[in-house]
Formats: sequence, structure tokens, C-alpha cells
Amino acid sequence: MGETTREEAEIVGKLYAGILHKDRWHTALKAVCAHVGGQHSALMLLEPPGRVVVADTPDLPQPVIDDYETYYAAHDPGHEFAPRTPVGECYVDHRDFGEARMRASEFYQDFFHRHDMGALMCAPMVRLPGAEWYISFQRAKDRGPFAAEDESALLRLVPHLRESIRLRLRLADMERQAALARTSLDAVAAPLLIADADGHVALANAAGEQWQAQHGKKLRTHANWQRVLHTACGRQGPARAAAFRLHTPSDDYVVATPLPADHRYAAAHTQPLALVLVRSAAGQPLSLQGSLTDLFRLTPAETRLLELLQQDLSLAQAAESLRVSYATVKTQLASLFQKTGTRRQAELLLLITRLSLAAESAAS
Repeated sequence: MGETTREEAEIVGKLYAGILHKDRWHTALKAVCAHVGGQHSALMLLEPPGRVVVADTPDLPQPVIDDYETYYAAHDPGHEFAPRTPVGECYVDHRDFGEARMRASEFYQDFFHRHDMGALMCAPMVRLPGAEWYISFQRAKDRGPFAAEDESALLRLVPHLRESIRLRLRLADMERQAALARTSLDAVAAPLLIADADGHVALANAAGEQWQAQHGKKLRTHANWQRVLHTACGRQGPARAAAFRLHTPSDDYVVATPLPADHRYAAAHTQPLALVLVRSAAGQPLSLQGSLTDLFRLTPAETRLLELLQQDLSLAQAAESLRVSYATVKTQLASLFQKTGTRRQAELLLLITRLSLAAESAAS
């Protein structure tokens, strides 16, 4: 493929600079496109059994995208070749599909030429189970086919294109997960925060952010706030649940419980985290089937066992009701202890009661 030129080195810098910035990313793609002799560029997503969409483009006109996705994607001859093109190689239509077939192709005659495009070159970027991404370049009709030097220029940039696209896809996936996490938290009406032992909040729902804004200054020097976080994060021995009443107009009851190290909210943090839920006397009950199950990552079997224990059934009675062995419910109970940061059955039920009921009921 030859040595990377000075111009290509500058393009590589633009690609990596654009990983976190869409505008810079589009600027980098335009630079790649111009360097390989293209007019437009697009990142294409192929999903079996044949769905194709324009995942990203800095300059492809919207009418072209609409035409392609509504009809011509199904007639794109590139689908025959692109999946067979090895990573590190290119598909060039004039060479691989052939000029004779291009002249007889509905895709080229009715679509490509109508939009003043005459040639296409693409290369595989990222291949995952169920999804493949390709970088595609289109050339104006009057400029003829892509030449060998255009392909060579693209191949020199392919390793950097692949890495930058992989990182952008990973970033987009992380952003989606963060959005889903936030949506899950916001579904809880009560203030909910995820914090470390020093009180630094890693994540909070909307109600939690409002509560933190109202009481954050007071909490920084509040001994009980520090105590429950230290307890739930394991700074004072084994991590376990703790609670205290914060004397506020709403008479808040603050419960902190350890967040398991493998929890999705804890994955990006090296320090132990605590799940903090604030209940007020006017608070609405939390559903065990919904919020608590999600927050503690309870399995359906663990949820069913906990519901039976809340009905004052013994472990033996719960095992009989669930039609499982006593050893099985003992194992499930041990898992409940680990997930909720409790050590005894009475402590577990008290914690769930405090979380599930308004503080006024829990206090009684």
C-alpha cells in the first residue's frame, strides 16, 4: 500500500479528532472523500437479511438518501460484493461489477445517473454479528471510474478509518446505555442517587438532582449522611444497607444500600458505589415488580421469594409454595442478602419495607 503521505497523516489526525465531535468527524470524512477522488461519502449499515441504511454522511443530499432507502437499496449490486470483500480490500464497481452490467443495471441507469453519480468505491469497516458497516464513496458521472491510485489512497487510510469508526460506534453504544439508564432512573418518582463514600454523585434521576440541589450543602457536613455512605460503600467494614432521617420539611428518610460491583451503573467506576433512595412522608410506594427489581437486579425467582417472605411465610413454606427445594430458596435468599447489602432475613424485610412504603408507614 505504500507509505502514508503528509496529507494522509493530517487526515488521520482529523479522523481521531472527530471521534467525539460530529462536525469534526464530518470534516474528516470530507477530507478522506476528496483525497480518494470522491464527490460524496457515506457510512452504510447492512443488517441481515438485507436491510441497508445510510448510517452517517457529511454531504450526501437528502433526496439521494430517501431514494436509496425507500427503493434502490434493494437493487444495489454492491450488496452482492461488499459482504464478500475482505477487510483491508475495496470493492470498486467498474472493476468488480463491470461496465457492461452497470449499463444494464436499474440501480445505475435510473438512480445513480439521475443523481449525477457514475462510480462507487467502498471498503468494509466493522463487522459484528448481525451488523456490518462499510465506508462508501460516490463519484460524479463526468469524472469516470475510480482509479487504482484512488483505491491505494483509500487502503492506506483504512486502518485509521476502521479504528475511528469502531470507537465512534462504541461511544454511541455507551451513550445509548447511559440514556437507557437515565430513563430507568427517571421512572422512579422518588429521589434516587448513585454516590461514592465521599458523597460524589455519579448518577441521579431528575428528582434526585433536584433533591441534591436543595440539600447538597447541608449534606456535605452531615454526619449521618457520611455514615450511611461509608457503611453502604464498605468503608467501615463489610458493605451493608444503612438509613437515617433527614429533618426537612418533607421529613425525608434516606436509605443507602451497596451497589454490586457488576451492576451496569458501577461498571465505569473503580470506587464502591451506593444506591441512595430518599423517601418522604408523602412519597408513593415503589413497586417490587418494577423499580426495586430493576435497581437490585433481582431475578424473577428472587422477586417471587421476596414477595412470599413479605407475606410472613417461612423459608420452608416459601419453598413449598414455589415448588422448589429448601436448598434452592436458601441459595436465593443468600443472593438477596448479597444484592441488597443485608445480612439477616429481618434486616432484608425491613429494608424492602422502608423502600416500598412511604416513610410514615415504615416508621410505624
